[in-house]
Amino acid sequence: MEGLIFLDGGAAIALVALLAATSIVDLRRRIIPNGMVIGIAAVWAIWQAIRILLGASWQPVVSGLVGAIVIGGGLLAFTLLFERLARKPAMGGGDIKLMAACALYLGLERGALCLLIACVLGVGLAAIIPRTRFAQPNERAAMPFGPAIALAMIVCLLIP
Repeated sequence: MEGLIFLDGGAAIALVALLAATSIVDLRRRIIPNGMVIGIAAVWAIWQAIRILLGASWQPVVSGLVGAIVIGGGLLAFTLLFERLARKPAMGGGDIKLMAACALYLGLERGALCLLIACVLGVGLAAIIPRTRFAQPNERAAMPFGPAIALAMIVCLLIP
């Protein structure tokens, strides 16, 4: 199983690169492109397929799929309910899809932790971003949450 170490490292490098690119795009354009989220999910799918071909367990696949469905579906339901009750936009669809893609890697429990950390980081970034070159007019209307999700994902990957 020595090959898994290099595979895991390669997948981590690809993931971090995609998270960094996603964060930059979100900071600049206030959007998370579907292609970025698809890329993150594709890295996971390829990584897991190769792991299984090398004899690894199916458990991380099942755990990741459950995490993505519960976290992504839960965020979607919460966002739709909030928007209906508050009559104003909440979390964007790109943020929901990015969080679901991150949950593929983390599973349900660590995915929930990632969401919690992202919320805390998001509050901090909401205070900082308006004072940076990434600030945009009418900032309250579209605060980028992608960088907080990306940072939280990296933190959760580093937790043993």
